[in-house]
Order: sequence, then structure tokens, then C-alpha cells
Amino acid sequence: MTKTTLSSLERNRDDSDYRRLPKRGRNIADALAMPDVEEVEFDPPRIAIDCTEADLS
Repeated sequence: MTKTTLSSLERNRDDSDYRRLPKRGRNIADALAMPDVEEVEFDPPRIAIDCTEADLS
């Protein structure tokens, strides 16, 4: 799994792009839609998440 780090400037730019969608008459679902694709094959690998107690000493 890849870790992505964004600076505050990059994050704010992403937020402003998201906020501009409604002004264009589009919503997030319309922007991400793939109308020409009948079905997308998606088979992600299973991930095992282990929880451990915090050492508060």
C-alpha cells in the first residue's frame, strides 16, 4: 500500500477543485462516472489489520 502525503497547499487546491464542481452543474458522481463502461472488474486483495494495545507507560 502506498502512503501519500500532501502539503497544505496541495490539499487546499484539491478542496477548491471539489468545491468548483457544483458551479459547473456537475456533482461528484457525474464527474467520476464512466458511462461507456458496462462493468469494471475490481478484485482487491484482502488486508489483515492487526490491533495492538498502546504502551502508555
